[in-house]
Amino acid sequence: MPATSAGESDTGTATETDTAGPITGDTENPASCEPLAGVDPLAAALDTCDAYAHTQAMPEQQVVVLHNNTSAPILVFDRVSGCQHIARRFTLSGTAGTRQIHAHTSNCELDWPACEMFLGVDKSCLLCQTLHPPAYIEPGGTFTQTWIPAVLATTQMPDSCTGSGEQTCGVAVPLGPGNYVLEAIGAPASNCGIEVANCQGGAVDADGSCLVELPEDFACEPTMTATGQYNGTCQDAGITFE
Repeated sequence: MPATSAGESDTGTATETDTAGPITGDTENPASCEPLAGVDPLAAALDTCDAYAHTQAMPEQQVVVLHNNTSAPILVFDRVSGCQHIARRFTLSGTAGTRQIHAHTSNCELDWPACEMFLGVDKSCLLCQTLHPPAYIEPGGTFTQTWIPAVLATTQMPDSCTGSGEQTCGVAVPLGPGNYVLEAIGAPASNCGIEVANCQGGAVDADGSCLVELPEDFACEPTMTATGQYNGTCQDAGITFE
């Protein structure tokens, strides 16, 4: 069996999908995205060794909107690697309380590593690389990325649980209030030989974006980085390329 992760639907912890459409939620009066101190998501929760492998109920689907404020079409790339992983075109990192939090960038729990692997749970990874197409966004356009915000909280698993010394590892938790940075990487579409004709369906949607139908020989290095501030509660989670 392959390892599963906080981004896979068969764990019940998170799913991520692509959509192009209106933002859900209160977009007229979005909550502020100012940083929040947050609360340690693992405080008093890891009272037994088995608790390091616990799975909490995950929050409802949220959106992150990628904006292109440049003067030319851009591509925004998937940030997760693995076999049959779900696309996510951004990363998230930061703190809740003093706990380090991040969204996984690998579908393989051996790469995190997951705390439960130190409890004798067999983990393996499929030897393949799923390729998700980049999002094509015209100037002034947006692409809406949906995801269920399950993240990894970094902790130290004690020797009493591992029998082999203290181990730094990650526990899957729901994203709560905190101080986070969203980051996306991309490139001008022209640098990659991609134009509107390469869109799935041959055209952009009403938001000025599409998923690309990749040529077999596609290869393009990211040259652009964009970031956005997020506190886990504000409705207007976005990343803007300038």
